[in-house]
Amino acid sequence: MNLVNNPTSVFYKNFGTFARGNYVWNSVDITDIYKNWKNGIYPNYGIKLVPTNNDRSNGAIASSDSVDSTIRPKIEIINTSAGSTASCSATIQTWTVTPSAESGGSISPNTAQTVNHGSTASFTVTPNAGYTASVGGTCGGTLSGTTYTTSAITGACTVSATFAVKQYTVTPSAGAGGTISPATVQTVNHGSTTSFTVTPNAGYTASVGGTCGGTLTGTTYTTNAITAACTVSATFAVKQYTVTPSAGTGGTISPSTAQTVNHGSTTSFTVTPNDGYTASVGGTCGGSLNGTTYTTNAITAACSVSATFSAEPLNGVCGTSDGKTFTSAPTANLCSVGAPTVVSGSGPWSWSCTGSNSGTTASCLASILTLKGDVNGDGAVNLADAILALKVMAGMNPASIRTNYPISDTDVNVDGKIGMEEVIYILQKVAGMR
Repeated sequence: MNLVNNPTSVFYKNFGTFARGNYVWNSVDITDIYKNWKNGIYPNYGIKLVPTNNDRSNGAIASSDSVDSTIRPKIEIINTSAGSTASCSATIQTWTVTPSAESGGSISPNTAQTVNHGSTASFTVTPNAGYTASVGGTCGGTLSGTTYTTSAITGACTVSATFAVKQYTVTPSAGAGGTISPATVQTVNHGSTTSFTVTPNAGYTASVGGTCGGTLTGTTYTTNAITAACTVSATFAVKQYTVTPSAGTGGTISPSTAQTVNHGSTTSFTVTPNDGYTASVGGTCGGSLNGTTYTTNAITAACSVSATFSAEPLNGVCGTSDGKTFTSAPTANLCSVGAPTVVSGSGPWSWSCTGSNSGTTASCLASILTLKGDVNGDGAVNLADAILALKVMAGMNPASIRTNYPISDTDVNVDGKIGMEEVIYILQKVAGMR
């Protein structure tokens, strides 16, 4: 073995061969070294025992105080020639471990640490919220949770903590009826937001859900601050509109209540006019009337269907009195359709049947009965007529005589009065002589 007294001035002394074996103790006589210390020939920096060759079996040399190299050894040196005892101490070598941390977290302790040769050192590495930690440097070691433990220290080295912001995936999706863009998974930093364009198809409305949370403004959906992997789900619903029906007087529309209709669809109504009316349909929906069924155009907005009814033209038609023969002006069955006017004339008689709703007017006429000798106008010639004629001749003016006798063609001799000629004619008629 050789002896080295200090790192800069080395003095060697060969002590011969030491005995081999685990924990075998050997004695070294350093009397000469001690004397040189005492006399000032050698600086008294202590001693170091090293193997003379690269024989690893001689690499572990410890003092009699401890075989643990992490405990300061104590070497007792015996001066055999002087018979006195000298006590020396040797300090184990230490190294500086220098920590550092980038932005995004911290390392503790954050000052340089002095570590014994062969020992380890530990640091607490704490990332900020939304960051992850990794540790490098020249010391080597392992990060477990927030604790970084170096490898055994054999030289000055560094521990460097770096921090990276966490990133999460935001997964978009869209149902039928529209699109979302971008449609692929997005990678977003912790605490940041991301946006999507949500476009409904024509006739659809959009709503957005999912686990990210956020706000839809127009067609832009912006998420909340992202703190975990999440989803954005766009759904689309077909628009619906209100179709409002109405009907004027003269008929009905069914259904008569407002209808809810999907965008692009049609709806139908039954339009029924009352008797004497015809139907027409308008409004803002547009459509066509086929028989009593009105079908709208494709609905693209709220709109109305308005049914109106017009009375049909009603032409005047004469009643059964038209063309008949009467002894006096007719008063019944004047018109079968329409309103009768006043009957005019003294035989023949005329009147009109007025149509409605721009209908035409019918002209009607009834003739006077031309039965000679029918004084009372009952349509027959008998003794009652003869008696009335005699009363007239006697100046009695009976009430049952027909008032239009002079112009009714019943005047026998056409003299404009009732006299003996009427009596004779009536009696002859009754006797069958005429």
